[in-house]
Amino acid sequence: MADDYSTFSAWFRRVCVLVKSNKRETLILVSATFVLGSGIWVWNYLDPTSWNHYTDDISFRQLTRDVDPDFAVWSEARATVGDVNLPADSAEPVFSPDGTQMIIARGLSVGDANLFLSKWDGRSWGELTPIRALNSQFHETSPCYSHDGRLLYFSTDRPGGQGGYDIWASRWDGSEFAWPLPLTQMVNSPFDDKEPALSTVDDVLYFSSNRPDGNLTEEQAVEAGEEDWDLFSANIIPAGVTNREVERALSMLYSLRTTALADESVMAKLGGSTASESAVDRALEWLASNQETNGMWTASPGKGGYKVAATSFALLSFFGRGARHDEPGKYQEVVKKGLDWLLEQQNKATGALSSGGREMYEHGIGALCLVEAYGVSKDQNIYFPAVWAVEYIEEAQNDSGGWRYTAKSKDGDLSVSGWQIMALKSAELSGIPIKEGVFDGARKFLRSVEGGASGGLYAYTPSAPGKPGKRSGKRSRKGQFSSSAMVPTGYFCSLLLGLSPNTEQAFETADGLQELSERATFEDVYWGYYATLAAYQSQGETWPKWRVALNDKFVKTQESSGSWAVHGGHGAQMGPVITTALVALSLQSHYRYTPLYGLGFKPDRGSDRLSQGGLETLNSIPVYRRAKRLYDVNSAGNDVGPYLTEHGDYLYFASDRTGGAGGYDLYRYRITMKGVYELERLGPEVNSAANETDVALRAAGFNLMFSSDRGMEDGEYRLYSSPARQVYRRHEYGRFPAVLRVIEDAPMRLMGIVIALAGFLFFVKRFTKPRSENTSPSVPQSTVDGGAS
Repeated sequence: MADDYSTFSAWFRRVCVLVKSNKRETLILVSATFVLGSGIWVWNYLDPTSWNHYTDDISFRQLTRDVDPDFAVWSEARATVGDVNLPADSAEPVFSPDGTQMIIARGLSVGDANLFLSKWDGRSWGELTPIRALNSQFHETSPCYSHDGRLLYFSTDRPGGQGGYDIWASRWDGSEFAWPLPLTQMVNSPFDDKEPALSTVDDVLYFSSNRPDGNLTEEQAVEAGEEDWDLFSANIIPAGVTNREVERALSMLYSLRTTALADESVMAKLGGSTASESAVDRALEWLASNQETNGMWTASPGKGGYKVAATSFALLSFFGRGARHDEPGKYQEVVKKGLDWLLEQQNKATGALSSGGREMYEHGIGALCLVEAYGVSKDQNIYFPAVWAVEYIEEAQNDSGGWRYTAKSKDGDLSVSGWQIMALKSAELSGIPIKEGVFDGARKFLRSVEGGASGGLYAYTPSAPGKPGKRSGKRSRKGQFSSSAMVPTGYFCSLLLGLSPNTEQAFETADGLQELSERATFEDVYWGYYATLAAYQSQGETWPKWRVALNDKFVKTQESSGSWAVHGGHGAQMGPVITTALVALSLQSHYRYTPLYGLGFKPDRGSDRLSQGGLETLNSIPVYRRAKRLYDVNSAGNDVGPYLTEHGDYLYFASDRTGGAGGYDLYRYRITMKGVYELERLGPEVNSAANETDVALRAAGFNLMFSSDRGMEDGEYRLYSSPARQVYRRHEYGRFPAVLRVIEDAPMRLMGIVIALAGFLFFVKRFTKPRSENTSPSVPQSTVDGGAS
């Protein structure tokens, strides 16, 4: 220890000698270090950035350094004025990309939710207009625009999805949103999937769902009390045909009938009645009792003729009732025997299906039967026969794009071509690929037989005698429809190939169907079948009137045996089996297929523009990967209503998690490239003790709109808006608020600064004191003595 002390003492003495011998240089170094250190310390302590702040000049002041990006201060929320809140049952607002239109859901409190559109007039939101191609007897809620405005996502409990509420998407056709389709089971589940929201480039879909966290069934989840709502996201799959697209397309064909047959309330909403369903049951019993022992049917029992066509029509009517060859049921054996016989009739070399007579007639009907048998069952034993039948239709198409009695016939007729088009479209929706150009050729043929003022009347062949003048510009004369079954045939096939019902061409046909619904006799069952399909796809006022006439004419004329008598027209050629099967299919029409343009479409030519293009010209609906939970966002409470800001920097949502003001409150998460972080609950200007949900932003994010039930009856909501207050940035050089804070909050530190400064000045004065003029250098004593001597 002594050695250490002596070493330190020696070192200290050497430093002192060095400093004493270099006083001025050392003083300059120490002074510079002191001044620099003091400056750094004063800058950090006083922090001149605190002189910058934001304020609304009324009640708000926030230092710039404490403000995050996208900083906003919301004003006190107030109920939105205008028709959108009258009566008070409006919720789930969403704004168009340009902010000039808003879509909301109404009717939630009374159990009849629909979507309505309102336009901004510069001061308030205008009159509400129902979205006519999407609203139905079921619930439509939770609208969401894509960022290009070409797609509208929404939630609905209509049949066709996976169960409960599902997320669907519809396309903008130049006039309105229509042609809806459900998303696949990668997104939708048997539980409730609602409130879709899209990322900034539409590549991620967010939504809320009450599906359980695990592989529980709906019943198990309810028993376990796991009905928690959470937020989910699903990434888009690049465009291209996938099995998931086929899965979604199948819902257009068969899911509606599956749900309707399992739920009487759904059947009633679709238009079914006890009388019509009983008539179908009796018809099927008659058909089953008249099946031949080898499994086939003939046009007239015991007399032969049109065996493939009769067998196919009979099987289609059983498919429409949900009967299958591969599942237990009342008619399983009947269907299995019929399919086995039909498969045996196929020419394995060409794929043709015919029992003699007019080949392409029977083949088209037989192909439609095989395609539907595969579509409802996905039985691989039927897949290749169905593909072969479709390929034969493709090869048989002539240069005009149509078909006639034999393959590659020079001319085409609409009656034969109609069955081929139906088979091809059903095949496409069932996942069977169609050769490129086949549908284009079919459209070409349909255009060649169009007639009437707007092209809404159709002839048998392009050169048929008495064909209505093609787009003559003259109104079709009254009763034009009754002369030919080809008008509804051509119209229905045009709809299958993408014609919008919201066109003058379609209105010309629909007007005729409405006219005929009041006086139709349905004696020509072939005409009645196609007219029923056309009226159903038209929807609007056409279908309800037609359905009444259909039930009135067909149900009341059914014979006690369950069949229908053969009348004039084509009926004399078809016989009782085909006649009975076609009537049964007509009575099943409200649930066999889904209307392509929209379930519940209600045209209004006086107030809306017409569709600008057919289905083939519109945007495709994306397909998504499997949805995943947002674990970083979800809580033990219910988390619902996601909304992404325009720049994708914040995820807003509603939650009843603990720590809120009461009920559901509005929250947001900051999103960065590293993920989601920093939860923030919006302040008392927005949240209240009531429920606040359904965030939407407009005006570049400076206007917040949401739903709230504050002050309302149970289940009712109103729309509220909260604009961001105008905030100014101030730079106050003269006030030096931080210096005042030093004096107030740190007097001891200020005193230390003063003492240090005084000490510094003392040493400067001490070491820089000049020498006295009277002082002379000391002289050694020996020198003095020597001089005296």
